[in-house]
Amino acid sequence: MLIMLTAAIMVFPNCSARYGDAIATLSAGGPDSIRYVRFEGVADCLRVGLSSGETQLWNVKRKHLQSRGIAGREVRAYCFAGPGLVYTLHADGSVALRSADTGVQISCLVAGNRKVTYIASDQFGRYLAMVMDDQVHLIGAKRVKVLKVSGVRVASFSREGSTIGLSRSDGEVQLYDISTLKRISGVRVARRGAPLFALSTTASLIAAREGWADALVGIWSVKAGKKVIAMSDSRSAETMLWAPADNRLLIGFTWGLAQLYKAKTGTVEAVFKGEQRGSQYPVRAIDISTDGKLIAIGYWEGIVAVYRAPT
Repeated sequence: MLIMLTAAIMVFPNCSARYGDAIATLSAGGPDSIRYVRFEGVADCLRVGLSSGETQLWNVKRKHLQSRGIAGREVRAYCFAGPGLVYTLHADGSVALRSADTGVQISCLVAGNRKVTYIASDQFGRYLAMVMDDQVHLIGAKRVKVLKVSGVRVASFSREGSTIGLSRSDGEVQLYDISTLKRISGVRVARRGAPLFALSTTASLIAAREGWADALVGIWSVKAGKKVIAMSDSRSAETMLWAPADNRLLIGFTWGLAQLYKAKTGTVEAVFKGEQRGSQYPVRAIDISTDGKLIAIGYWEGIVAVYRAPT
């Protein structure tokens, strides 16, 4: 694979960043192939997952492809399952646990005769949430727990891993304590269901797209139960992620770029652009390193770029 080498240039606040501003640009796959990016261990390594089922481990500093695994099946979504492991959701609705280094299936969690529509895992890989048959199946190290909540569309974990949020078709996001499965609270963030949302590190804030199509992104206070921030220029969000300190929100869009927002004001701090932009070039994969210093973005054209976060 061709690895495009670039100079290391700092990304400054209120700037527009392209490939030339990245500390690494990695040619990972073909058009619309990237489904997963994640910093592993120290931020020197970046895991990439492709729609073809191929997983890659890159050394960011050396811009070198260290290993490649082949699942041999199309993958709709990936989730972190622990060091060197991933969960994969396939087109037939099946879910598997795989070695991220080799692609070999370790276990089949759900067969294709039961349709799983969405998967999410916590930051540490301790829990996997699967939306299936109008229920949420929460898989942990010891047992499977079932949350019987009707109309669930998507799920999200808080970064510290003790809370799970469920977005229902009526527009409410319900929060549950993972250890007890007791409901903590509920916040209405949309009229007909939020198809995309993210919990902050301590689950005190919810970032959500307020509906379908070109709806805007807002931030809700869980304690107050109301929207506190409207994010500027945030229509058509495809994916979103809180920074570890909850001071920033990274959003990837369907129109070929990602933006970093200040959480307190909702203003754009930095813009990250791919070569292809428009409604048919979605950014499907983003990540922020655990220290908040690096940002990874998987662009539609098959390039993963790593940037320094604004200081």
